[in-house]
Amino acid sequence: VPTFQPPPPSPKTHAAGAVVMALRDMRSLYPGCEVACVSLGAATLRPGAAAELLRAAADLGVRLADTADSYGASEALLGAHGQSLHVASKFGGDFSASRCTAAAAEAVARLRRRRIALYQLHSPPDDFAYDVALVETLGRLVAGGVVGAWGASVESYAAGAAAVAAGARCLQAPFNALDQSLAPLLAACAARG
Repeated sequence: VPTFQPPPPSPKTHAAGAVVMALRDMRSLYPGCEVACVSLGAATLRPGAAAELLRAAADLGVRLADTADSYGASEALLGAHGQSLHVASKFGGDFSASRCTAAAAEAVARLRRRRIALYQLHSPPDDFAYDVALVETLGRLVAGGVVGAWGASVESYAAGAAAVAAGARCLQAPFNALDQSLAPLLAACAARG
């Protein structure tokens, strides 16, 4: 008697299952802010589609949207339509303490919220030195409630290690099926907790 063998999962089904599992793997950015290990990349949000996309993401269990001051209207669209999501935003180019303070205030205004859940340096260079004034400014933003936690969006192990050594609470690093070069950085972060 032949037995029924279900078909193997399609790549689409397998990927969807992996996303569902990742959405259940929650982490605390700071007390009261639990987010999944995956987020919605909001770099390409566009008027007309933003409200529906952000609502669908929230309905699926996404709790964090990632944006930056360099992503055009993304922050403003998240401010208008994404109030149910926590937001990670980034600033880049000029990493001075004064620019950090001004960029955070500008982002808060565009996002229409009191606090940015995660505020990150956007792609600091490998040899970036976190000066005391910048680290103290980031600490003041956290202590003042403007920012829940701070971190860095990095492209290399060296940049990630420097950010963690300076006190970053979170790192954003490229990692996918085609590029796993930063697996050692992710392992080091996992070991730190």
